Amino acid sequence: MDSMEKEKLLDRLTESDYLPSLSPLAMRLIGLAADEQSSILDLARVIEQDPGLTARLLKIVNSAFFAHREPISSISYAVMVAGFNKIRLMALNLCLKDTFPLGKVQGMDYDYFWKTSLYRAIIAQDLVKGSPLSSEVDHEEAFTAGLILEIGHPLCFHLCPAELKDAFPGGDDPLEDILQWEEEKLGYHHRQLGARTLEKWNLPPSFVEIQRVFGSQALKEGVAPFTQVMEIARACTHLFFGRGREDFSLLERFAQLMEISLERLTEILSNAFIRVEDLARDLKIRIDPDQDRMDVMEKAGRVLSEINGSLEAERQKISGLPAGQGSSTPPLLSELSPKRRKEWEGALDIVAHEIRNPLTAIGGFARRIIKKGQEQSSELVQYAELIAQEAQRLEKVLNELMTFSGNNPLAEPGGSDKSTKS
Repeated sequence: MDSMEKEKLLDRLTESDYLPSLSPLAMRLIGLAADEQSSILDLARVIEQDPGLTARLLKIVNSAFFAHREPISSISYAVMVAGFNKIRLMALNLCLKDTFPLGKVQGMDYDYFWKTSLYRAIIAQDLVKGSPLSSEVDHEEAFTAGLILEIGHPLCFHLCPAELKDAFPGGDDPLEDILQWEEEKLGYHHRQLGARTLEKWNLPPSFVEIQRVFGSQALKEGVAPFTQVMEIARACTHLFFGRGREDFSLLERFAQLMEISLERLTEILSNAFIRVEDLARDLKIRIDPDQDRMDVMEKAGRVLSEINGSLEAERQKISGLPAGQGSSTPPLLSELSPKRRKEWEGALDIVAHEIRNPLTAIGGFARRIIKKGQEQSSELVQYAELIAQEAQRLEKVLNELMTFSGNNPLAEPGGSDKSTKS
C-alpha cells in the first residue's frame, strides 16, 4: 500500500461510522475545540450535564496531582484555574475510559492498556516536575498526553477484522513489534490511526506529534522536549510491565536526557507505584500496586541473575580457568600478557557500560520498597530485601574485579571502596 492509499484509508477509518461510538458528551467536548466562539461557560455547561463526570473531574483536579492552593468546587472555576484545554482533555480522557470495556477481549487486554496508560501519565508528569524541563513543558499537559498516548491501540483493535482479533497484539509486546504486526496485517498501525484521530478531535499539535515520533527517533538531539518526555515515560512503563529485553541500563540514558541523576529518576519511577492507587480508583482502573511492584522486582531478579552470569564469565576468562572449575582471584593487570591485558580492558568496558548502571537502578528500587515497607505487603518487602542484598553482593564482585585491575575509579587507596550502600 503506497502512502496516498494509506492516507485515504486512515481518512475513511477515522470517520465516525468506523470508530467506537463515543458518548454524546464526548462528541460535544471534541466539538468545543473546533468552535472558536466557545467559552469557559460553554465547556462548564457541557461537563455539568453529567453529574458523575463532574464529581470525578473535580476530585482529580483537587488531588495532589494538580496541587492547587485553594479547593476547586465548580467546573467553571476549574476551567479558569487550570485552563480550557486542560479541563477539556481531562474530561475527554474520562469519557474515553468509559467507552471501552474492561478485562481481556480476544487479543486486546483493556486492563493492561488502562493500567499502563495511567502509570505512563504519572511518570510523564513527574518527569517534567522533577527536571529542568518544568520551565518548558506543562506537567498537567504531560499527564493528559501520557494517558492518551496509545489511544490508537484500542481503536485499531476495534477496526481489526474479526478473523484477526484473537491474534491481535494486546499491548505488552515491544512497540516496534506491535506496529510491525499491524502494518503487515492491516496496512497501517495504531500510531498512524491515533495521529489522524487526534487531529480530527482537534487536540493540540504536540499531542499529534508524539503519535508520529517515537522510539529511537524521539530521543534524538533536537526533538521537542515534550516528545522526549512522552517516549521516556512510555519506555519506562514498558520496562516495568512489558515483554522483551529487560534493559535497566536504559535508565541511565533517560536520566541524562532529562538532565537529572539516575537516583532521582529511580525515585520518580518508584513513587509512581505510590501515587497510582487513588487516581486509579477515581478513573475506575483496576490496579494492584503491590503486585505491580512484585512484577518489577521479579524482572529485576532475572536481570541480576544475568549480571551474575556475566561477572562469573569475566572472572573465568581473565583467570584462565575453564567454566565450572570454581572462581579464582583475578591477577593484577601488570601480571598479564599484552593480549590478555587487552581482553581485560575490553571486559572492563563491558562492566562499566552494561552492569553498573542496572545494578544501581535495581538496588535503588529495592531499597525504596524496603523503606516504604509499612505501606506494602510483607512478602514484597522480603523479596525486595533479597534483591537489594544480591545487588549489593554483585556490586562488591564488580568492584573487586575493577580494583584488582587498578582501574576502579571508586576504589580508595589500599583496595577498599565506598561505592556499595546498604
